[in-house]
Amino acid sequence: MTFPDEPLTSSMVADCVSLGWIAEAEGSILMWLKDLAKEVQPQGHYEEDPLPPLPNGTRSTGWHLVRLRHTAGISPSDLLQRIRAYRRRDLFYDCDGNEPYPLEKSVMELLVEHPEPGEEETDTVKELLHAFTWVHDDEAFDKLCSRLKELRIPVSKLMQWIYGCTVDWNRLYRAIQPDEIKMPDIFTCWREVEDWLKQFRENGITRSGSLQLSPEVSGSIMTAVKILHDELELPLFAIDVAKRVNLSRSYFYQCFKEIVGYSFNEYLRKVRIDKAREYLEQTARPIVWIAKQTGYEDEKYFSRTFREQTGMLPSEYRQRYKAR
Repeated sequence: MTFPDEPLTSSMVADCVSLGWIAEAEGSILMWLKDLAKEVQPQGHYEEDPLPPLPNGTRSTGWHLVRLRHTAGISPSDLLQRIRAYRRRDLFYDCDGNEPYPLEKSVMELLVEHPEPGEEETDTVKELLHAFTWVHDDEAFDKLCSRLKELRIPVSKLMQWIYGCTVDWNRLYRAIQPDEIKMPDIFTCWREVEDWLKQFRENGITRSGSLQLSPEVSGSIMTAVKILHDELELPLFAIDVAKRVNLSRSYFYQCFKEIVGYSFNEYLRKVRIDKAREYLEQTARPIVWIAKQTGYEDEKYFSRTFREQTGMLPSEYRQRYKAR
């Protein structure tokens, strides 16, 4: 069977039929049935038949050979239905580069009903993904990969999660790493997801690695950056954030400037004004509301700060944006 869908050409179909394969219409699954009466020998031992001849075109990386045991008494149509369900849910996660060839499965494994993961469980894993502690922490990375694989969510949802994570990272850390991290159009197996996450980590620690800072310190600063973005409407002070990420105030100041390229207060101001620009461009909210949502209780102070950063008052900025 193959993941993702790989429709068969007419020549492949003809080749399949000539070799004794049963081709499904959608072209994702090929079945080769041996004589079920010969599956188990009188002594109870399996007969290790050689692998069936493979049709041309199925040796690409997207195709995987799965040998099913204990299929006696199950009709080909029922068997195909179970195989479809296995392909949708488990094949992607079973193929991680370390699986045997072919994959060995008992048909009883395909008959087991797998409950969908609960909302609380999925929310916990999504929080791990978006916390980004796994970028600098090996233990957190192993935990994330393990939990993601255990969930076995549909591949389409997994792609959505990873896309959202990538967008979030690029938004949070573009000041630190201007080169955006991009995701591939598709993953064909779980191993590719793990490899991409590992590459993500390597890209994520490039800046801090060049500064010869420990992963723990780098992770603390990255966490601080996330705090600023997530809580920009609240009063934020360097001494408080330093405590939250377990660094002394003086060392926090030093490392923040080295990694981010701005002092704590400069970066906080930048984050707040950038968010204010976004509100001015995308909403019709009053200036006083935007000021409070970006951490400024005093509208006049907000307007003065905004003009210092942009050269315009918030009202002027909005008018010029609309006039474009």
